Amino acid sequence: MNKEFKVYKPVLFFFKSKEPALTIAENGILYNSYLGNLGLIKWSQIKELNFSRTNPKSINIILHDFDSLKNRLTPFKRKMSELYFSQKAANIIIFQQQINIPLEQLYDKILSFKRE
Repeated sequence: MNKEFKVYKPVLFFFKSKEPALTIAENGILYNSYLGNLGLIKWSQIKELNFSRTNPKSINIILHDFDSLKNRLTPFKRKMSELYFSQKAANIIIFQQQINIPLEQLYDKILSFKRE
């Protein structure tokens, strides 16, 4: 059975994005948010997930090897991802403004897929 859960970017000026910001599936997370579209991040590439309750709340996805993901991007997207993602650690940070559901709900959904 091929299960997946899609999360969209918030509605901006009455325009709803047709592409999901995140798709959580059995094989990993398809990350397609703003400038740093990384494509599929397999569960095996994720070192750690955590939920930060400090202001602003965020979900942190810490990767084993961020460079291997960046290398599959076009040169322009690679440069943009270097500006967008943290330089000090191989991680992705998701803030509430980037998605249309509560962060807590997204975090629980990610954990439920990762455990399966």
